[in-house]
Amino acid sequence: MEALVALAILGAALALIYQTMAAGWGAVRRTGLESKAVAAAMSRLEAAGRETPLAEGSTTGTEDGLDWRVDVSRYAQPGLVVATPPLAAWWVKVEVSWRDSAASAQRTVAFTTVKLAGTPP
Repeated sequence: MEALVALAILGAALALIYQTMAAGWGAVRRTGLESKAVAAAMSRLEAAGRETPLAEGSTTGTEDGLDWRVDVSRYAQPGLVVATPPLAAWWVKVEVSWRDSAASAQRTVAFTTVKLAGTPP
């Protein structure tokens, strides 16, 4: 009888350890995907104005299971009027979306910055 109780306790302990390990590995996987998404977003943000010219509009794509979108629009400061500006300011917004699994909700990271383009005086 005591051996049966000990076996039941051992089974419960092993099930608890298994669940804890599975949750831990799931968190590691989610963190890895999020880090990958942040790196992809930062890469797209840095490429805007260097590898691709700054112009109003949106571009989208997919890379390594991540969906990305880059939106570029003119930066307008209220009350500031410049006839021929040597530099133009642009809002650049990058969003990267992904799913941890087919059944999970979509997750997104987004970064926004202002970039300058043109010829300095």
